[in-house]
Amino acid sequence: MSVTALVGLQWGDEGKGKVVDYLAADMDVVARGAGGANAGHTIVLDDGTKRVLHLLPSGMVRPDPLCLMGAGMVVEPWQMVSEMKEAGLEPSTASRRLLLSPRAQMVLPYHRILEERLEAILNIGTTRRGIGPTYALGALRMGTPVGLLGHREELRAWLQRMHDMVAGFGSGDLPDPLEVLESLDAVSNWLLSTTGNVTGELHRARAAGKRILLEGAQGVMLDLLHGTYPFVTSSSTTATGLAAGVGLGPSDMDRVIGVVKAYTTRVGEGPFPTEEHGPAGEMLAQKGGEFGATTGRPRRCGWLDLVALKWAVRVSGARELVLTKLDVLDGLEEIPLCVAYEVPGLGRVEDMPEDAWLYAKVRPVYEMAKGWSSSAGLSDPHVRDYISLIEEFTGARVIKASWGPRRSQMGEP
Repeated sequence: MSVTALVGLQWGDEGKGKVVDYLAADMDVVARGAGGANAGHTIVLDDGTKRVLHLLPSGMVRPDPLCLMGAGMVVEPWQMVSEMKEAGLEPSTASRRLLLSPRAQMVLPYHRILEERLEAILNIGTTRRGIGPTYALGALRMGTPVGLLGHREELRAWLQRMHDMVAGFGSGDLPDPLEVLESLDAVSNWLLSTTGNVTGELHRARAAGKRILLEGAQGVMLDLLHGTYPFVTSSSTTATGLAAGVGLGPSDMDRVIGVVKAYTTRVGEGPFPTEEHGPAGEMLAQKGGEFGATTGRPRRCGWLDLVALKWAVRVSGARELVLTKLDVLDGLEEIPLCVAYEVPGLGRVEDMPEDAWLYAKVRPVYEMAKGWSSSAGLSDPHVRDYISLIEEFTGARVIKASWGPRRSQMGEP
């Protein structure tokens, strides 16, 4: 019996897709429980083939695991059908590989329009995929669960209600509810063919001793409650939030593994203490190929922030780490590591302030680690020293390290 939760420990884009794919080779079940098509999990096979998944669990790239999508997710129906077709899933056979909770909320054109209008006011830097409004309206009990696809008259009335509500947020044309209904009719058979009791399936699998992997989306620093609010996502990105999204309790998890880049990136607005605006930031962006898999936007880049990482380890409960993109740091003589903050009015601190506005004013305090010539040789003493510094500061053990995008570029440090 084994349930492993895998979460990102930065602002997303840590390489979770590759790590899920790597671990899924030994898993019976892979389940997502939060987020939606704002995720972009990239998997590069050893022949160079690249797969980018936004909704389907990354375990779909492997031939065997059953893939589950829990009630905590928000699902864009047309995007999901597109990914199902790309994965070779047909409505008649899809449920053998994929199971979707009818409680998951659907992202509709109204949510996208509402987010566009809100983003013009708030300037959060969202993906503009309608994710936030979908979660918000779900919390207001005005959501559109996938299960409504099987109840057409109720869905029609629900769409009219949503149309009228979004119309109150500003002028402009909105899709006619009947047009949206007809568009949903075209994909409803695909989605309904995959719906089922995700939570029940998970608990049966756990009782049978199956190996289960919970796949997180985004990163802990973007958590709605514990992230750099208001520059956060709209779901819980911690391990406990992930478990809740699929219907498991905290005691059901046996391991929590955190994924962390050897440096730090962020997309969109919000505080980023170790961000580099000059040549160093450009070097990290170019060598790391730092462009969003979902939006194509360039990522902001900077050095590894151990203070934020220690906080994310605590909040997520991660005791093990997978370190990715070590190769991007190859060839540097010295590598800065943020080990403390200078906080206005408080001086030097080694804990992340919970006041998000105060956090935006902190300045990083660096220690220098010696660089290396090639991280592919994980036995290099300077690579080992870099990993040891991370372990000592965070209290979590690095169990795997990655030095490139392909499956084979992963090993034990």
